[in-house]
Amino acid sequence: MSLMFRMCAATLAIGLASSAMAGEYAIEFDGKNDHIEVEKFLYDGKYPVTIEAFAQPLSDKKGSVFVDFEAAGIGLHVRDGHWMFNAFDNVAGMGKYRVAVSDLPADKEKIVHIAGVYDEKSVVLYVNGHRQKQQGTMLATVKPSGLPFYVGANPGPDGAVQERFRGRIDAVRLSKGVLYTKDFQPPANLVKEKGTLVLINLEEGHGDSAKDESGNGHQVKIHGGKWIRLKP
Repeated sequence: MSLMFRMCAATLAIGLASSAMAGEYAIEFDGKNDHIEVEKFLYDGKYPVTIEAFAQPLSDKKGSVFVDFEAAGIGLHVRDGHWMFNAFDNVAGMGKYRVAVSDLPADKEKIVHIAGVYDEKSVVLYVNGHRQKQQGTMLATVKPSGLPFYVGANPGPDGAVQERFRGRIDAVRLSKGVLYTKDFQPPANLVKEKGTLVLINLEEGHGDSAKDESGNGHQVKIHGGKWIRLKP
């Protein structure tokens, strides 16, 4: 085997190892009318969590990827063209969101892996396995929103839907505990593991419902959105 061949093969292997992968299907959200509701799951803020998604924004419009926000709560979203992970700090008299922000603008050309980690002390964001510099420090505990999680939008009071995402979402997972503490190789896909609370891979390719693969029986209702087949 020639030296040039070995170098090319090594370069290809590194490139494959550093790239996030996704499933065969995804849902494209129009940023106006679409969202997914995860029924029967509420986060009470009493334990650390890791929230992940494979997603791609198609505009810089503010939009929610996987959240239960409402002047409280926790979640992944995009704002001002950057990925963000927020958790509402329940400090008496001065509650506010603690925010982790991506170093670079969100890539609008491809689906990437994003992960938010709340370890009860800090709010940390990873993009394609790389820890982002700006993070948030908690002074108290998360104030729970009391609302269900939405994919591609933000649940509002009285059934309102807001901050709809313009882009593609391939999969989401919410896990109990801290999955990442330093840079890591993103998973090729999201699978059920110990501590998995919600897992939606959106591989049905059709219909108005999706399977929660966590085994916890959460109903997943799809409102609008367009099923698309992803290029390899």
